[in-house]
Amino acid sequence: MAPNPPEACTRFSAVLLTGGRSLRMGLDKALLPHPSSGQPLVLHQLETLRAAGAKEVFLSIRNGTDYPQVSADLSRLHDDGSRGPMAGIAAALAAAREPHLLVLAVDLPDVTPALLRKWLARAPKKQGFVPIGPQGSEPLCALYPRTARPFFDSALASDRLALRNVVTAMCAVDLLYPMALTPEEYKALTNWNSPADLTGGLNR
Repeated sequence: MAPNPPEACTRFSAVLLTGGRSLRMGLDKALLPHPSSGQPLVLHQLETLRAAGAKEVFLSIRNGTDYPQVSADLSRLHDDGSRGPMAGIAAALAAAREPHLLVLAVDLPDVTPALLRKWLARAPKKQGFVPIGPQGSEPLCALYPRTARPFFDSALASDRLALRNVVTAMCAVDLLYPMALTPEEYKALTNWNSPADLTGGLNR
């Protein structure tokens, strides 16, 4: 008889990363309207994390930046934006109370709660997961165990800011499950970098 599948992760915190400077887009991507809801991306993506089952949600933002659209009750994690998403994830791992942290970048508008729940159910309970597709891993839509925090702290302390290298190290010691995606699933991880990525332009 086949063994039972591993129990999926059921309790996790989440962080929405909005700390990028949006230089190629020319304006703050977090304020772009989501193509289906019409909400600013920052609000739509926060709702996505809540609907996926997050027990608590953090907003990672640059110093001197805030979004008045977002409830003042939601916890903000500030950084100076000079160290990329590595710093935002490390801060969220330090603040999280649940055993895992779900990370989502604000500029991944096609990620849905249903897709996140599907991946959460597929990953072993004691591991996090990182999606793997034809172009490699996607560490900005991934689930990290809180025990991964030393990997991020060490990388930051030595200015090794390439997230994919840290992810590879965590996969090597079974902290992260490398989750192979179907082509359709991986397509959902297409991000918005520049106005050319917005079908129909910025006002769609």
